[in-house]
Amino acid sequence: MINIIPKPVELVKKHGKFLLNNSCVISGKFTDTQKYLNDLLEEYLGFKLSVDRLGGIKFNKNKEFKDEEYELTITPHQIKIVASSDTGAFYAIQTLRQLAKLDTHKGEKEIVIPCLYIHDYPRFAYRGFMLDCSRHFSSVAMIKRQLDMMALLKLNRFHWHFTDDQGWRIEIKKYPKLAQVGSIREKVALNLVGYYEGKEPYDNHEYGRGKYYTQEEAKEIVDYAARLHITVVPEIEMPGHLVAAIASYPEISCKGEATSVWSRYGVSKTIGCCGGDALYKFIYDIIDELVKIFPGPYFHIGGDEVPKDAWKVCPKCQAKIKELGLKCENDLQGYFNNQVLAYLNKKGKTMVAWNEAIEASNLDGNTLIQYWIGKVSENGVLGWLEKGNNIVITSHDHLYMNHLYSQKDLPIFYSVDLETVGIDPKYENQIIGIEAPVWTEYIRNRRKMEFNLYPRLMAISEINWTKKDLKDYNDFEKRVIDFGPMLDAHDIIYPPKYIFNPKNKIDAKIAYKQFSDDPNREVAKYMKHIGLVWINDNDEWM
Repeated sequence: MINIIPKPVELVKKHGKFLLNNSCVISGKFTDTQKYLNDLLEEYLGFKLSVDRLGGIKFNKNKEFKDEEYELTITPHQIKIVASSDTGAFYAIQTLRQLAKLDTHKGEKEIVIPCLYIHDYPRFAYRGFMLDCSRHFSSVAMIKRQLDMMALLKLNRFHWHFTDDQGWRIEIKKYPKLAQVGSIREKVALNLVGYYEGKEPYDNHEYGRGKYYTQEEAKEIVDYAARLHITVVPEIEMPGHLVAAIASYPEISCKGEATSVWSRYGVSKTIGCCGGDALYKFIYDIIDELVKIFPGPYFHIGGDEVPKDAWKVCPKCQAKIKELGLKCENDLQGYFNNQVLAYLNKKGKTMVAWNEAIEASNLDGNTLIQYWIGKVSENGVLGWLEKGNNIVITSHDHLYMNHLYSQKDLPIFYSVDLETVGIDPKYENQIIGIEAPVWTEYIRNRRKMEFNLYPRLMAISEINWTKKDLKDYNDFEKRVIDFGPMLDAHDIIYPPKYIFNPKNKIDAKIAYKQFSDDPNREVAKYMKHIGLVWINDNDEWM
């Protein structure tokens, strides 16, 4: 049985097999991808192949193909890859890697690959995974590990959320206190028991000292991702979710008063001041440094969950609203967003924002909106599409990977399409892709992270890549189970079917209570079941 994730557009099985060993020779175009293939072979099989004009593993160029399109033909005597670019050729190698189950053959001298023909290309251009490194920090090695898995699954956008109320985790040379002060919070919340009464439990240990990325480390991740044909999308939250920055530089807030990095999770009323000049200069200076590190076309500004209480009583904000003739505080945020957008556009960047940004009546249509919350018929998303603007789908109700499987099982992830979230199929050309986030409030180590990511990222891969009429959950689930040894090869602990697709579904309210009481219940129970010790430790990332 041939199992590939994501499912290709066209696959025809052929008779026979190709034997891959150190006598094979590479030839043709796309030298970067040839080198990548040889690096893989050296890592897993211990040898590299020679390169010659008449090699049996051929890379051919077809200028008529789209950038990510490829053909893969395997006969008993030849592997032929056809693409228009290194990107398409790279995806052909990922398909070949899965066909051969290369990662599972560590140290073997020869592997067998089935003969077939594949013609393949993606449905959506933006195939995303978001990692929150503010609430809990991921090491550079941990991020590279996930980038490797993204590449294997043909995901190509890494949305890096490294600032929030609970921690600032990117070095800004002009504002050193962001890393020195903004990275550290007093304690870490353990669960949601008593949250709404302000009585949730904490571990009462300081978190975050030294846990930030230097600019050199950020460049290292960007370069590593680029080799895997992954674009990094940086996110700096503004003007809300900015408490860590305000704790470092209080002058960017309305009152300018000293505060601490927030240990609570949720939405803080401490936000940046859009009435004065300090916040604008602060943001522009940060953009100036970050655009030198992140060469991709996108820059995310957050823009979600911005309570306007402070602006309603801030003389500077009220004066700015009056000066500009704005209707309300929402339009002040719209003005702020437009100023940042204009600045980013001068730097050659497209601004991305969460969908609350369109609550402003004056938001520039050049913004790429990321839909995460609310009904699209009520929150302005449909109106945004009707104007001809674009969005990325990141539905909270379907795609949040920090939740328990009892809340969001694998069929829920796989079900996502335009109609699932209330969008008419006529807008498909304005949906540039689908992204799934993992928020790390209650994810403190690698075991929990990867347990929540896999096999969900496989579903994100397929709903982004595979044509809608080829999707079939039952078939997908069989391929997920077959993929298990590839995850085993990387020491990834992942849930079995009875967890990721339980027969007995539970009520959503009960599932939420389970999460609130113990967000680690599934991973802890499963690790105990397989004879491993679960430790809810902040620093066990590798």
